[in-house]
Amino acid sequence: MAALRPDAACPGADSSDADAEEVAARCTWSGIAEPGDRVAGAVIGVLGACAALASVVDGCSADAVVGAMLDAGLHLEADGRAALVGEVDGALERWRPRVVRTEALARLHAACAVGARVVVPGMRTGR
Repeated sequence: MAALRPDAACPGADSSDADAEEVAARCTWSGIAEPGDRVAGAVIGVLGACAALASVVDGCSADAVVGAMLDAGLHLEADGRAALVGEVDGALERWRPRVVRTEALARLHAACAVGARVVVPGMRTGR
């Protein structure tokens, strides 16, 4: 994950407003999940982008991901776990082929080359 840090991809990048690894993980997620992917939104929202990405990269099972979400405070109805495990399992099958570390790093370098700024939830955007 360190290779995806904004300061590694673009020396002098300002990562003071948000954790650099979280920013890099969110950038990586933008190439993994489709816009509006509610499962990705839920997993990232509960676990954070870094832990969610690690679950995908490390080959965690859907049951393990849902278990981590429950440990992090997610509340489900009694019969909701099985349904969520099914949704996460399908999502993991979509996401895993899209995780190409060199592409994620290349996207960060390309963004740096054109002067792009990454804005993520929790980051101050004032100039």
